[in-house]
Amino acid sequence: MEAMETKARALRRLEQAGRQLVGGPTHDAVLRRIVDGFGMMRAAPGANPADLASLTEILAGPEAALRLLDAA
Repeated sequence: MEAMETKARALRRLEQAGRQLVGGPTHDAVLRRIVDGFGMMRAAPGANPADLASLTEILAGPEAALRLLDAA
């Protein structure tokens, strides 16, 4: 999990460059697909909702993390 959080933080730092490169709406759509993937992973055997929420918070903010937890 620690390695995934480290990678998520690195991705977050690249957000501004990504927004400039592909445009805000495209970047937001890709981020939504990633977060939606975390939501689908909740049902996987061995999945830890708290870990998925942590990754979601790093990438998409606390509101998205709360939505992921509320959907569980």
